Amino acid sequence: MIGLQIRKTITALSFLAFVASLCLWVRSYWAFDVIGRAWVSSDKLHPGFVQIESKNGAVSVERWVTDYSLTERARKAATRKALEPGFYYLGGNPDAPSVSDLGFHSYFRQPITDFHTASRIGIGHWVFVLVFSVLPAMWLRGFLRRRHRLREGLCPMCGYDLHATPTRCPECNFVAKA
Repeated sequence: MIGLQIRKTITALSFLAFVASLCLWVRSYWAFDVIGRAWVSSDKLHPGFVQIESKNGAVSVERWVTDYSLTERARKAATRKALEPGFYYLGGNPDAPSVSDLGFHSYFRQPITDFHTASRIGIGHWVFVLVFSVLPAMWLRGFLRRRHRLREGLCPMCGYDLHATPTRCPECNFVAKA
């Protein structure tokens, strides 16, 4: 009985994640959302930023790292320009370059400037919608099958004809509700 409750709970959570993914997918075509977290190393020479962004049907995780340890001038600039550690919500730039058609893209440690490198991985929202729809679809299929079997006078569990014994299935011992 506990296993059934756990399965039902996981299916319900999967359904909620499916609906949320579907809503975010639709929203990503007219809104550009970014949430990020900045950090500063103890020597203040290696600040970085991690962000999750949603736009044009894809969700991306991007990591920027700055290395100010190269020159003395850069070290001084690091102490002036360093972000405070914490979480940031940024209204994104809708004119930023878009991702590929299916939403898959990636690059790792790509140099952006003399001091900045970036890594990024992106997956289309449709992947999350597809993954989170599996369990609710399986539940819906079983529900519709059981409902059809009950209307036809069959056992909802195994499909045995119950016209002769309507209270109990002789095949699987399922007891019909009174």
